[in-house]
Amino acid sequence: MKNCTPRQKNSDRSRRNPGRLAFAVAIVVFIPVEVCSTGICRAQSAATENEIVEPQLLALRDPELLMSCPTRKLPDSFLTLWIEALAGPEYELKRDAAMSITHAHREGYRDCSAATDALMESLNHEATPRSVLVEVARALSTIEAKKSSTRLKALLKKGRGTHFELVAETALARWGDADMPAIWQERLTSDDVPRHRRLLALQAITLLPEAMKSDTKLHSILETLVASSHDPAMLLEAARTLGNVKCEGLEPFADRLVKFSSDEASYTAMLASVYLLLSHESASSQELLLRILTNSLTNPRRAPIVRAAWTRLLQRDVSELASLAPQAIQHSDAEVRRNAIETLTDFPTDDGVALLGIALDDRHPDIRRVARQALLILSRNESLIWSVRQAGLAAIARSSWREQEQAIVLLAMLDHLDAADRMLQLVSSPRAEVAVAAAWGLRKLNVKETLATLLTIAERLDKQIENGMSLQPHEPVVLAHIFEAIGLAKYERSILLFKRWIPKDEPRVNFEEARTSAVWATGWLFEGGNNVALAQQLKARLTDVGSLMPESPTVRYAAGIAIGRIGATEVAPDVRRIALTKSGEPELAAAWSLERLTGEVVSPPEPAVVAGAHWNLLPIGSRRKSATTEQKSR
Repeated sequence: MKNCTPRQKNSDRSRRNPGRLAFAVAIVVFIPVEVCSTGICRAQSAATENEIVEPQLLALRDPELLMSCPTRKLPDSFLTLWIEALAGPEYELKRDAAMSITHAHREGYRDCSAATDALMESLNHEATPRSVLVEVARALSTIEAKKSSTRLKALLKKGRGTHFELVAETALARWGDADMPAIWQERLTSDDVPRHRRLLALQAITLLPEAMKSDTKLHSILETLVASSHDPAMLLEAARTLGNVKCEGLEPFADRLVKFSSDEASYTAMLASVYLLLSHESASSQELLLRILTNSLTNPRRAPIVRAAWTRLLQRDVSELASLAPQAIQHSDAEVRRNAIETLTDFPTDDGVALLGIALDDRHPDIRRVARQALLILSRNESLIWSVRQAGLAAIARSSWREQEQAIVLLAMLDHLDAADRMLQLVSSPRAEVAVAAAWGLRKLNVKETLATLLTIAERLDKQIENGMSLQPHEPVVLAHIFEAIGLAKYERSILLFKRWIPKDEPRVNFEEARTSAVWATGWLFEGGNNVALAQQLKARLTDVGSLMPESPTVRYAAGIAIGRIGATEVAPDVRRIALTKSGEPELAAAWSLERLTGEVVSPPEPAVVAGAHWNLLPIGSRRKSATTEQKSR
């Protein structure tokens, strides 16, 4: 069963090199978790080694409770209706039905292969508008209806417009249709074929199965096209296609293009030469790519050439790239700088660590995060750990807010306790990114000597809130991180402060994040204390669902967790009543606490079934039912 973490916000940016070290950008946090022995409450495993850690609150992630993701499913009546619409006379309904089939199949709502015959029949009518043909062809492509190849080819021969060609030819190429390569080759050798159709042929050839790419006649046609084309787009697409279908023997051809492109104005030919070698493994191709890369690195206009060549060489683990990394890490193109960072990670040295420390101040947020993650990876090398720590300490001491933010996270992840004093200074930074990261970092480091100052800051902010004074937009988040830091440390001097944040009273009720963290931290502060009076207060927050102004779901969630940590069994009946409703994340927290209090395990809720509410064609009565299902799943 697939599971989703409550409110987990991930942003995955896949690396472009399959099989290589990935730098996935995801907003996660390494946290201590508790694993329940049974029941619905399971802790998520630690973040994978290449995820980029960002400061986040723990209140909704410790313990890491998982909810089942809704299951996408459509009743048979939907597909039956769409098949009937395809058989009817209304072209607009045919188009809507085909689009619905495409979406339902692609998004996993149901297998729509049963609609193949109805879709194929829709291709037979001469009067069918092109817009309908395009959507029907797209649906056939989506459900992988290979038996429709003959009818698609017949319509291509008659001519049904560029959009239809794009959909149909792409599908035929992916299916490896035996007749199409000859058609595309003829198109590439004819002078009277429109430019866009020749480009489409090149793109389709790239999609052919590997067994169909070894045709020597095809190679010859592509080589001629590359050599004779004066159209930059055609030249690059032809070179890319040739480099994809031919994996050896193009080095002399690429070398001639490089010499031809010695003129500054003709760098397109140089990029084409790189494309020709993208599948080559020979030493001569490596040497040529290195020469192209070296000659292009100083010219910002040649960034596409540098990116393409560097990517290919990095895939081949070419160590010579390490000597070019100092120059590339200062390049104006962000992707070139990213390539340099990945190279410094793959070929680690102390000098490379210093360069990565400088990259923490990169103007592009993704690049400085990737540089920080590279330093974390290199810190696993015992010979480099000292250099990594020094790079982080140098960065946090400088005045740039970018460096300060990244260095705080780096040093916190390295558990470098000597950075705590500097982080304590930066909690009051006017820059939101720095202040929030510093508060998070101090919670990570958990240095006892910082707790008194953190409490003073929290009480100052609390006083401002109580007096109706406005805070900076980031200060409530800083306060929430401080609550977690002093709560996890079980700093008893903070008890009175936390108790002020539990009731649903003005003005603190308006600061949901801080209140959630305060309630959650209270559970740690009183862990195992069996404080019945406090548990009763938290129970009131957990069960506050029917009042005129119900309690915030996140505060209810935090209250549910805190009750379990405090251990007061007197509130177990009310916790059980909430847990058995199984209606949301606060109920998950209640089930977790109930198991800790009594050992009783509440079975997990069944995943909600979602039919979607965005279909143009619905069976009678389904729209209301679908909308209701969507609401219940939220």
